[in-house]
Amino acid sequence: MDKLKVLIAEDDVFISEQLCDILEELNYEVLEIAFDFDSALSVLNNEEVDIAILDINMHGEDQGIRIAEYIHETTQIPFIYLTSFSDKTTVEQAVKHGPSGYLVKPFNQSDIYSTLELVKQKIRSQDNIVTIKDGRKKIRLKREEILWVKVDDKYLEIYTPQGKFVERSTITNFLDRVKSEDLVRCHRSYAVNVKKVTFSSSNAIYIDDIEIPISRTYKTVIADYLD
Repeated sequence: MDKLKVLIAEDDVFISEQLCDILEELNYEVLEIAFDFDSALSVLNNEEVDIAILDINMHGEDQGIRIAEYIHETTQIPFIYLTSFSDKTTVEQAVKHGPSGYLVKPFNQSDIYSTLELVKQKIRSQDNIVTIKDGRKKIRLKREEILWVKVDDKYLEIYTPQGKFVERSTITNFLDRVKSEDLVRCHRSYAVNVKKVTFSSSNAIYIDDIEIPISRTYKTVIADYLD
């Protein structure tokens, strides 16, 4: 597995730098240290974050819990709470959004290591998940849920049983990122999940009643998958 990319949201400079040093020693990549809610959201919206470590109380407010709520509603990446408080009320408020761990300050390398090992196991169990960015939302999909994709100018339409999602991407970049043997190019503007094909003709593939064209360039490739 490549180095996991970590976002730290912590307003105490000494603690954040200590945590950064420990993570780098444990072979994690620290993307950035965010000092408040807004800077954390900027990282989440513009970087590929694997894990977030969130101080519950920043600048006297429960900004870490607000970040966790945003993660729960959008990226759904694993996150760990970091706090000086371990009282019942704080814990009850913190667990509402499903954290993957809970670290109490002061922490040490052993605490960080054991907590992150549990998170890594969870990530490994989700290797079939791909994240797509639909507007400001990041959607996590199982690769087998992707039925077909279609190029629309600078955007890519991604069709699933849950509906259509739109991402700013090229079809080539998307296929390289998804790395699914079942998602195969059949046209310069289309790729299909060959396991979802209902039937085919010489010039088209059908997924239920949806007709998807096959271009001359990809006829042989598609035929090999459908035979």
